[in-house]
This record gives sequence, C-alpha cells and structure tokens, in this order.
Amino acid sequence: MLKSGQEFTFTIQRGVGTADCVSVNYDDFVNDVEVGDMLLVDGGMMSFLVKSKTGDSVKCEVVDGGELKSRRHLNVRGKSATLPSITDWDDIKFGVDNKVDFYAVSFVKDAKVVHELKNYLKAVMQIYMSLLKLKVQTPFPIYIQLLLHLMGKKAMVARGDLGAELPIEEVPLLQEEIIRICRSMGKAVIVATNMLESMIIHPTPTRAEVSDIAIAV
Repeated sequence: MLKSGQEFTFTIQRGVGTADCVSVNYDDFVNDVEVGDMLLVDGGMMSFLVKSKTGDSVKCEVVDGGELKSRRHLNVRGKSATLPSITDWDDIKFGVDNKVDFYAVSFVKDAKVVHELKNYLKAVMQIYMSLLKLKVQTPFPIYIQLLLHLMGKKAMVARGDLGAELPIEEVPLLQEEIIRICRSMGKAVIVATNMLESMIIHPTPTRAEVSDIAIAV
C-alpha cells in the first residue's frame, strides 16, 4: 500500500518487486518520461510525480497512493508512448486461425496503423471486422482522419485511458464528438469503461451510471 509523499521507483530491470520499487515491461519507458511528468497507474487511480531518473529507473514521489497491483496500466499524462500499436503479429494470426469477429487496436496514433492491420488481414484472405479504440492523446483532427479511414468498421471510446492521458473534464466532450461523427458517417460506436463500475460489488447500478449509459446511447 503506497502513501502520498513517499518515494517510489519504476525500473526496466526485470523481476523487481519490492515495497518501494517495481519493474515495468517496456524497455523505452525511461526514455519516454522526463522530470516533472505525472505518471498515472490503473486508469489514474494512483499518480506519481517524476523526481529524477537514471539509465534504467525512474524515481517518483507518490501523489495519490493506494494498493499497487500487478499488470496495471501505466500512462504518462500528456504523452504517447513510442511503443508501436501492434507489437505481436502472432496475436493477430491467432485471431485469424480462430476466426475471431473483431480486432481491437489500442494506442492508435494515425491511420497508418489501421491500414497495416487491414492489409495484413487481406493478405491472409480473412474476412475481417476491426475495432479501433480511440484512447490515446492525439490531436482531434487525427481522430477525424482515423474515423474517415474506418470504412465500415467500428470505433470504441475507451474512456478509462482517455481520462488517464487527457484532462478528465475533456473526456465527455471528446466522447460526444466521436459519437456524433460516427453517427453522421453511419458507423457503429462503442462507449466503454466504468459504465457499470458499481455493479462489481452491488447488484444494481447507481442513478449516475444509468444516466451515463442513457446519454451514451
């Protein structure tokens, strides 16, 4: 359990897991962050201010603490990782072999990523439907470009990651605009993340969650 004000370190060294230091599985992580950046873990539930860094580690101060669990998302507010959107084509091949219905591409930076996936699927003679997850901080004209290149596909507004990489007050506006554009183009659009979060524990949703879903629909 991490508390506000304590020091904590993220390292690209493998197999580290102590009370004050854990490993991240992204080798360019140290290069992607700078002193003063805000790191967000688990969709922004925890936050860390970068104080210094070395060749393989990033030293931080805990701003918003909590229980740090394994395999949580780690974002740098206001920045996109240099990691490519598709890192393992074997996963795509597995989907082709097993005739999956949708392919969801995360961390999309431009329309080139969509075309790469489409061309690969065409090359293996797969009848495909791809699902583009609009989730990273990208200038809005790029979102429009991506949507124009969907060509009969679907879009997902992944609000958890949008909220981790954009100011949270901008998420509803971006969600509304993406839905509007998709509807005007006759494209299907999915709104995801925290739709019924309270029902993880409770048998019924909150009134706010019901209103949220109604507005999204």
